[in-house]
Amino acid sequence: MKSGGETDYEGDLNSLPDDSNFVKPYLLELRQRAQKDIIDPQQSLNWSDSFLIKFLRARDFNVELSLKVGISVG
Repeated sequence: MKSGGETDYEGDLNSLPDDSNFVKPYLLELRQRAQKDIIDPQQSLNWSDSFLIKFLRARDFNVELSLKVGISVG
């Protein structure tokens, strides 16, 4: 992953469907980091997979940058 190690996928991650096995590790890392750092259970934001993937796609699957965008929204 861009915040740690690279995946085996050499193409454009943004072109893959949301349920791709290459997208899932990024989604998992972002969800874990967001739950630890920013998700407030009292907020009514929708922290679904599709919601988090929008942040990943906006930052070319860079989890660190995606988390910063999420912090500014959350």
